[in-house]
Amino acid sequence: MLRSGVRSLSKSVEEELAQKKKEARRLEKVVERVEELAEDPDAFPAEIEYAHTARKIEGGFPTKVETLSLEDPDEALKAARKIRKSLPRWEKFRKEAVDDLKHRQATLNEMGRHLSDVVDGWRGLLKEVVLVLP
Repeated sequence: MLRSGVRSLSKSVEEELAQKKKEARRLEKVVERVEELAEDPDAFPAEIEYAHTARKIEGGFPTKVETLSLEDPDEALKAARKIRKSLPRWEKFRKEAVDDLKHRQATLNEMGRHLSDVVDGWRGLLKEVVLVLP
């Protein structure tokens, strides 16, 4: 049961790490798409959803999803500039999140290697508890 828990957590960290690695390119594509939209006045109103890494005050790097509601080309250009301006800050958060995920992954791998020692140590305790139960 413990091994499957560690495997599940490890898989979750791996998936999140893969998403974080793809994030920068996805954000560039969002900027490009919004700029393309600005060239077509008939494309409005439009909604664009994108995700980026944020930082929580209490710690951690969640993925924040934002939605742009664009009414005209000028608004689209302003939004594209705002996103482009935010890219370096989000990239910094993304890199910190990747480092954090790699650290968690290493910790889980280390736990997984020593899990059998922990389980063996608990077996004796569990046998005693079962013997004491009525």
